[in-house]
Amino acid sequence: MTEQAQRLKLRAAEWMLVVYFAYVAVLSAWRASSPDLRAGGLWVLLAAGLTLLLVARAEAYFPAAISRFRDFLPLGLTLAAFEEMNLFAPRHFEGRLEIGRASCRERV
Repeated sequence: MTEQAQRLKLRAAEWMLVVYFAYVAVLSAWRASSPDLRAGGLWVLLAAGLTLLLVARAEAYFPAAISRFRDFLPLGLTLAAFEEMNLFAPRHFEGRLEIGRASCRERV
C-alpha cells in the first residue's frame, strides 16, 4: 500500500458510519415525500464523508492530536445519524398511536 493510501485509511467505525449514511441517503431518496427531504440524506452523506476524509488526511500532519479527535468523531456522527432519522418522521402527528395506547391501558 502506498503512503498516500495509508494516510486516507478509514477506521472500522468510520466505514460503518459511511455505509449507514449511504443507506439512509438511498432510503430517503426512495421514501421521502418532498424533494427537500430526498436531498437531505445525500447532503448529510457528503458532509460526513468529506469530514472523515479530511480528518484522515490531517492525521498524517498532526498524528497525536488528530488521532485523539478521530477517536471521538464517530460519537458525534452517531448523534448526527440519530438526528437524521427526522427525515422519516411525519410533519404533523395526529396522535392516533398515543390514543390507542391509552385505550389499551384503560382496558387492563
